[in-house]
Amino acid sequence: MTRYKYPYDRYNRFQVLRVNLGTIVSVLFLSRHVLTFLVLGIALSRAPAAGKDAFSGILEPVYMLADVPALLVFLAMLARHPKTGRALRLVWRCGPLLLPVSALIYLGLVIRQVGTDPAHYGGLIGAMIAGALAAAAYVLLSPYARALFREFPDPRLAEDEAGKS
Repeated sequence: MTRYKYPYDRYNRFQVLRVNLGTIVSVLFLSRHVLTFLVLGIALSRAPAAGKDAFSGILEPVYMLADVPALLVFLAMLARHPKTGRALRLVWRCGPLLLPVSALIYLGLVIRQVGTDPAHYGGLIGAMIAGALAAAAYVLLSPYARALFREFPDPRLAEDEAGKS
């Protein structure tokens, strides 16, 4: 009989922890520049040019660099299945390092773009910095998140499922 550290309903059919809301929010927040670009790109793909100009100042492409480590974790999160390859398994296990790196890259880019004087930061920039640091702190300090990133479905389960078919 398997002993569980957390309540049974927090585990999926592969007997690994389910990705919780805190982790999802952290990963999505740290990927926000690229995801916003994709959503706006899809939404405005058929919009007239005047509508596209209204959103031109929202996204600074340089900040998308900070999203790359978080996007890797996002892809690994979506691929938590026994058939997933070694590369995404490694990315998932490195998630507690990649997400804070994403936040630190963002912080470095903000300092590069705006400067080190907090008087130059508007409320929105301050909120984005606080959000990035909070997401990184959650991943580093949450016992559930740390346990979650240690688990990935066993590849032998894919063989078992193939044998049942």
